[in-house]
Amino acid sequence: MSGVSSSDQGFINRLTGIILANLENEHFAVDELAHASGMSRAAIYHRLLAVSGKSTTQFIREVRLQRAMEMLQQEDITASEVAYKVGFGSPAYFNTTFHEYFGYPPGEVLKNGQKELEEINNSTADEPAVIELEPGPESKKKSGWNILVQQVYIYSGICLMIVIGLIWLMNSSIIKSSNTIGYKQLKSSEKTISVLPFKNISGEAGNQYFADGVTENILNNLVQINGLKVVAAGTLIGRTEDPLDVQKIAKKLGVNFLLTGSVQKNGDRVRVIVQLIDTKNDQHIWSHKYDRQFSDIFLIQSDIVRQVADQLQAVLSSEEKEKIYKISTKNTEAYKLYLMGRFFWNKRTGDKTDEGLKKSMDYFNKAIEFDPDYALAWSGLADAYNFLTGGWCKPWQKQDEKAKAKQYALRALELDKNLAEAHTSLGFILSYQEWKWEEAIKELTLAIKLNPNYSFAHQIYAQLLNITGDYKKAGEEINLALELDPLNSTMHRISGDLYYNEGNFEKSLKEFQEAQAIEKNYTTAYWGSFYACYRLGNGDKALDELRNILLRDTLTSKYVDVADKIYTKSGLDGLIAWMIEIFPDKIDLYAIAGKKEKALTLIEGKLKNDSGDELVQLINRLNYASLRSEPGFKAVIEKLGLTEYYLKRLNDPGYIGN
Repeated sequence: MSGVSSSDQGFINRLTGIILANLENEHFAVDELAHASGMSRAAIYHRLLAVSGKSTTQFIREVRLQRAMEMLQQEDITASEVAYKVGFGSPAYFNTTFHEYFGYPPGEVLKNGQKELEEINNSTADEPAVIELEPGPESKKKSGWNILVQQVYIYSGICLMIVIGLIWLMNSSIIKSSNTIGYKQLKSSEKTISVLPFKNISGEAGNQYFADGVTENILNNLVQINGLKVVAAGTLIGRTEDPLDVQKIAKKLGVNFLLTGSVQKNGDRVRVIVQLIDTKNDQHIWSHKYDRQFSDIFLIQSDIVRQVADQLQAVLSSEEKEKIYKISTKNTEAYKLYLMGRFFWNKRTGDKTDEGLKKSMDYFNKAIEFDPDYALAWSGLADAYNFLTGGWCKPWQKQDEKAKAKQYALRALELDKNLAEAHTSLGFILSYQEWKWEEAIKELTLAIKLNPNYSFAHQIYAQLLNITGDYKKAGEEINLALELDPLNSTMHRISGDLYYNEGNFEKSLKEFQEAQAIEKNYTTAYWGSFYACYRLGNGDKALDELRNILLRDTLTSKYVDVADKIYTKSGLDGLIAWMIEIFPDKIDLYAIAGKKEKALTLIEGKLKNDSGDELVQLINRLNYASLRSEPGFKAVIEKLGLTEYYLKRLNDPGYIGN
């Protein structure tokens, strides 16, 4: 006990007294403690870390919880009343935090008394040890608040662990597992993390949607924290690679920490097990097992995010806390159906999205039936209709589908004006469907402001900037999207398009091939590779890419041998001329072959039929460069409302095709 100096103990006691003096103020946090103590946030943080191994946020929370235990044991008071008296604005959150810290809910203190609590805790001794972020005592002697605090921090200073109570000290498995990264200060650049897809261990393959949903929600909550850089792992990693090779995965994603987990859903019960791994040092620094009612799933996910933030020394603002603990719906059935909808929406592939989109719509609609005010479900429905209008429904159906997409996006914003997903949905509609370019820019920039880590918003904004001719800014946005979601095939394909249009064919080819590696059946990426190889003059490789394109459709697979013969006889130019016969609707082929009149006829036809998204890419699309001087091309640009952007682009000396 002599390991902590009297000055350090005095420091701990002074902070504890300040917190107790402001106990009922739920807004009393790190900034307020710093002001009251006359110290800087950084000074408090570093000294607490050195003495106890705890962050300032942890310290404040533990003081509150210890006082709560005293109240429950000594006063005639309800758990909800205690929650407010110790500064927890939400009794539900207090219940969750208390349970995690002490190992049992506050109601057990009132119900059974201390003696029965010891029996309950002793009965769990044979369960597998679970690493706790903030280990609390399973039983303790009433030795008074000041003595208890003194014992806690003396042991913390000696061991650099969080150990409260003598019984915890005797439990060597808990001491061993309470390993944290409090031994060092993390630089901002080191706070990089990804969430690997949680495993479904329910024994039912149909519950994979739930595991994926938990993964996505934790990821989406983590991205709300400005102090962290969060990278999406995608569904590929964790299912196709060795899950034990975390360093390989982390290197691929460019992160220092990985959160892994498993989910087991059984009726009304759910078990979530999580582990936070320091991949640079190959250490498991925190893990926890949640066994709860399914109705607690929202609090479980929020608590995991809070615990990770504490471990990575990310100080949460009051706004970030509000976002993390925000519950989009209280209806668990609606939540399950929404997860199913996103599961199928995410299963859409590069080219064939019809089946997944229709299933996602069914689930989003059912979720809305259970909770008509579920903003995320309305936004999901808007996203599904947005993609349905991207070429996968009949031209005569499109006006109806577009109207529904906008209706649903606006409904989502009516319910939650700060929902980044809904602003992104509306930005998509305003650009691709209504050609209201400036309004679309406002919506997408607002979406990114609301959630700078929402990769899909960066993707759609990059596409919009490419449409309006700002390819440099578009490149910056797609790079941001790829930093957040490096295993997204569509984003790599868009990046490939941007490199291609600026004439960087080598990088373009690399991006298209990356998209193919992620999504084997992504035909659009194979077309991109073909055009890049054509520009590079690599005929053999271009032929390989054409074979891949032909083999992906039963109607064209029979032409593979013919393509080989044509190339052998007439080279690349002969191959292009032959491909026009096989793909008579490909505008790019006609434009490359110099058949301008036919290319423009196809463009005008698509404009009348409202089919496809190729038209809005006219300004920057390199394959259309030969058409730019044609009056018909300029007329289409005007109809699309892009004349202003086009004229601006023409003045750019780097504009290929000028």
